[in-house]
Amino acid sequence: MKRAISLELYRLRKNKYPWIIIIISSIMIIGSVFMTTADFNYYINNKGALEELKQTFEQVNWGIYIGSVIPKWCDIGYIPITELFMRNIQSKILLMFQTIFVILYIGEEIKTSFLKNLASAFPKKIELIFGKLVTIAIFCFMIFLINFLVMSLSFYIMEGYLRFDNIGLFIKYILTEYLLYLSFSVIIMLLAYLIRNSAVTLLVGLLESAGILQIVDSIVHNISNGSSFSIMNYLVSGNIVLLSIESSDDLYIRSLIIALIYLFVSIFASFIIFNKKDIY
Repeated sequence: MKRAISLELYRLRKNKYPWIIIIISSIMIIGSVFMTTADFNYYINNKGALEELKQTFEQVNWGIYIGSVIPKWCDIGYIPITELFMRNIQSKILLMFQTIFVILYIGEEIKTSFLKNLASAFPKKIELIFGKLVTIAIFCFMIFLINFLVMSLSFYIMEGYLRFDNIGLFIKYILTEYLLYLSFSVIIMLLAYLIRNSAVTLLVGLLESAGILQIVDSIVHNISNGSSFSIMNYLVSGNIVLLSIESSDDLYIRSLIIALIYLFVSIFASFIIFNKKDIY
């Protein structure tokens, strides 16, 4: 197990694309901070626009977006850095870059026959699976931590203050979202092994992270005359959007259950694929 983890971590260190992904994601986060602060100041000075925002804010945005203002911030007169990071997680900017990393990471070994060369060295293929899981988890931690620090620094430079509200709830929220992000990453890893084409997998992954499956809701609503069913409630990407710092315990529990189910099923399915001779 240790050899597999060390091998995968070596791949992570020696390649440049993980750092390029983190740099580009950080630039996007800085852009998000700029747009959010600009919008925040606009709403502070334009009460009519603020009232319109309050009326439309409850509508869920399943897509990927940059910059978003919570009406409450305008009422309290400041932006809590904890909630600002929450909005960037919900916007799925980081999920998009996490998806790109996983596809490049798995696509590289498929393209170079990396697995074939390791088949004899690791007869227990589950070791390789866990080695990849650890590496993906480390990168996810890095992209969370680095972008939180970049966001905080850029916000302080632009606005001159940092306010941390609900630290305990924020930690609970981050840990749950981290598990959801990790689960989504393993789903993408499974798709990469199934499809075995990086371009197609990238397209599928980005479309899913952008909420393309909400089209199912439209079909169901048309058939059932306004049913309240939403497939997004049962998807990892959907719960990434729905979960917030102040969510109920029921939503936290549901998010954890969904994340764990998808995580274990994807790991098991990847293990099955690994045991097929034709993968090598």
